Amino acid sequence: MSLFFRNIFIIFLIFSSFLFADSGFKMNIILPVGGTYSVYEPIFKQDLGIDAIYEYNKDNGDLFGFESGFEVLPGYLFDFNDDLGLGLFGNIGYSYDFFGFKRLSFKEQYNIHSVKLGFDSKLYFSDFAFGLGFGIKVPFYIKSQLENYGISGTINYSANSLNNILVNPLFTYIQFSADYIFDLDNFDLGLGLYFGYDFALSLKTIESVLSSMDFYAFDFGLRLSFIIGESI
Repeated sequence: MSLFFRNIFIIFLIFSSFLFADSGFKMNIILPVGGTYSVYEPIFKQDLGIDAIYEYNKDNGDLFGFESGFEVLPGYLFDFNDDLGLGLFGNIGYSYDFFGFKRLSFKEQYNIHSVKLGFDSKLYFSDFAFGLGFGIKVPFYIKSQLENYGISGTINYSANSLNNILVNPLFTYIQFSADYIFDLDNFDLGLGLYFGYDFALSLKTIESVLSSMDFYAFDFGLRLSFIIGESI
C-alpha cells in the first residue's frame, strides 16, 4: 500500500510540474483611494417600543466620507495556462476609514486609522484580475469630530485610550476588486476598481438610551497596483 501511495505522489508531482510550470511567488503593492457611505445603527439598551424608536431615528442621516490606505499582498500564483491563473495572498496594510451620522444640526464623524490583516484570492484571466478578499481591521488611532450649529470640537484617541471609545477592538471587512494589468518590462502595473463593505464598528456612547453606536460602511473607489513576481 505504501508503494502505491508513493507512486501516486510521484505522478502528482510530475503532473503539477507541467500544469503549474510558470507558477511562483507574486506580490502586489496596492494604493486604494475612494469614498465611503457610512450607515449608523443605534443599539438601544432595552426595547423602547416602535414609536419611541421611530422618534429617535427619524432625524438621523447617513454620511459620505473619504478613505484611503496602503496594502501589501505577498502570495503564490498558480498558472494554469497562458490566459488563466489563480493567486492566493495574505494582506497586511494600513486603512483610513470614515464613519459618521447627522441629526438635524448635529454631526458626528469618526476618522479611523487601522492595521489591516486579511486574505485575498485573485482569478487572473488574460490581462484582467478579479479579486475577493476578507479580513479584520484593528484601530490604533481614532479622531472624533463633533459639530453643532457651527461649533465644533475634536477628541483624539490613541492606543492607550481606545478602550474609552471602542466596544470591540476590531471590525471585519469584505472586498471585491477588478483590475486591468499592464505588462511592463520589470514589473506589472494594475489599474482598477474596488467595492467593499465594513461590518459593525461598535463605539461607546454617553446617550442614556443607547448601549452602543454601530456603524457599517459601503466602500468604493480606484486602486493602483505595483506587481512583481510571476505572471500568466
